[in-house]
Amino acid sequence: MEVLDSGASGAVNFVLGFSGKDVGIAYKERTDKGIYAVSVRGSPSCKTHLGKLVSIVSSELGGGGGGHDKACGAVIPKDKIKKFVREMNSRLGKK
Repeated sequence: MEVLDSGASGAVNFVLGFSGKDVGIAYKERTDKGIYAVSVRGSPSCKTHLGKLVSIVSSELGGGGGGHDKACGAVIPKDKIKKFVREMNSRLGKK
C-alpha cells in the first residue's frame, strides 16, 4: 500500500491487520530524497525473518534496509519500488 498523507510505519500495521496476510508492506515517497521509505511487518504466523529478506532485496535494488524478524524497514530508489514489492511477493511466496 502506498501512503500519501502519513508515515509508512504507522500505516503498515493497519495494512497487516486489515489484509489478513502474513506480511504487510507500506511505503511513502520522499520526493525530497528521490526514494521511498518502506515499512514491513509480519504476523505471528510469518515464518520468514523479514529483516534479513528486506536487507537482501533492498541492497540488490540499490537501497538499504533490515531489522527484526517481524518488523523492519528500507529505503528504495524511487524507480525501483514496484520491483521491490514484486521481489518481496515472489520470495515470500516461496516459503
